[in-house]
Amino acid sequence: MNTPLLIAASVIIPLFWGWGTHLLFAWIWPPQSARRVDHNDPQRPQGPPFDFQI
Repeated sequence: MNTPLLIAASVIIPLFWGWGTHLLFAWIWPPQSARRVDHNDPQRPQGPPFDFQI
């Protein structure tokens, strides 16, 4: 096997492998779209996100 073919295979095969696994995982677990806030959802209380009192 000559060197340019080996270099091309070592570049192309991992690219296709990563793209294929990405498509497989995107098909198994589709990305969750951002959930839109409905009017009947409870609103967050105003104030700091954390309560630092111990």
